[in-house]
Amino acid sequence: MSALPTWLRSGRVQLGLGIVALIALAAIFAPLLAPHDPNEQNLISILLPPSWAKGGEAMFPLGTDSLGRCALSRLIYGARIAMTVAIVASLGAMVIGAVLAHVAAISAAGPTG
Repeated sequence: MSALPTWLRSGRVQLGLGIVALIALAAIFAPLLAPHDPNEQNLISILLPPSWAKGGEAMFPLGTDSLGRCALSRLIYGARIAMTVAIVASLGAMVIGAVLAHVAAISAAGPTG
C-alpha cells in the first residue's frame, strides 16, 4: 500500500505540481536566474529576436522588447507577480467561501439552533 493519497498518484497531478514547483522556484530565485535586470533598458538592442533566430544574440536568449529589455528576465520576474496573485486570489476565495458557508449554516439552523 502506498503512503501517497490516490489523487497524488495521478501522473497529471504530479506533472501539474512539478510545473507549479518549477515556476515557484524560478520566482523565488529570480535574482539569481535572470540574466539581466528586468527593467534595464538597452535602446541599442530593441526588438531583437530570440537567440536561435536569425539576428538574435546569445546575450538575450528570448530576445528583447521595444525598449530593449530582456524578455527572459521579465518572464522570470513576472512569475513572482503571477504566483503572488494566484495565492492571494485562492486565499481570498477560501476566506469568502468559509464566511458564506458559516452564514448559510447559521441561517439554515434558525434562531433556536
